[in-house]
Amino acid sequence: MAIKIDRKVAHLPATGKLVVSGDLHGNLQDFLCMEEIFRRLYERGENPYLLFLGDLIHGQYNYTKTNWPQWIGPYYPDESPKIVERLLELESEFPSRICCLLGNHEHSQIGGIWLEKFSDRFEFDAADRLETFKTVFHRLPLVALTPCGIVFSHACPSLKKCFSIDNLASVSYEKDYNTLSLNEIIDNEPLGVLTWSRLATYDDANRFLTSLSDGKNKYSISICGHDAVEEGYDKPEANQLVLSTSYRMQQEMKTYLCLDLSKTYADVTTLRENHELLPLSSQ
Repeated sequence: MAIKIDRKVAHLPATGKLVVSGDLHGNLQDFLCMEEIFRRLYERGENPYLLFLGDLIHGQYNYTKTNWPQWIGPYYPDESPKIVERLLELESEFPSRICCLLGNHEHSQIGGIWLEKFSDRFEFDAADRLETFKTVFHRLPLVALTPCGIVFSHACPSLKKCFSIDNLASVSYEKDYNTLSLNEIIDNEPLGVLTWSRLATYDDANRFLTSLSDGKNKYSISICGHDAVEEGYDKPEANQLVLSTSYRMQQEMKTYLCLDLSKTYADVTTLRENHELLPLSSQ
């Protein structure tokens, strides 16, 4: 079994363990911690898959160890290029078992909205590999679908219209989104919503999940990253979970997700602390 990517949509298999990380923003040590979790499961024969929810890149370039603010969490250097390189190495070592979704920061490197707060250090540090990295970002899927009833995206699915899998699969990353305002993108563009939105109502998420469901698969939970949640995760609605694994997290609150792909998860109450929701600090 393998992760299959059809244009902008990743399809997870129906068996095995799925390990999921939220935003990392250049934190190589937390990336390596997620890799180690995946490797241990692989060595135990548990048929694991590893999914990152986007925003691997762009750490806090404007702070040093001496003036690092406590609200960001423990100090770490921005090692974004090394994370992308390590992602490629893992993909080569474990074909069709590693997947990263497109975040707004990856998209900003290939035509997405660029804000002043974004770090141009990535382009400087990765200068000799930038075109290779851009090729990587172009192929990242926008959503990941699982047979266990969960849909993953980088940001919240605050879509006001129904979009089929074909609609999402045909989204263009190459369009010059800098000609639009952020509000215009979030209001009108599936790509803008799924990489930028921070809030979705129950009805928004239900519309999104229903539009992707078919006779074979029914989706009931939307899981995203993008926002930093102090507690490590948030369940804003019965059909939504926000996961915070690294960025702007205190060490003891960093949380990752581990799912049994052969099970069915009906709502977020089935995602339990110390069962599916696990502390990264204990690894």
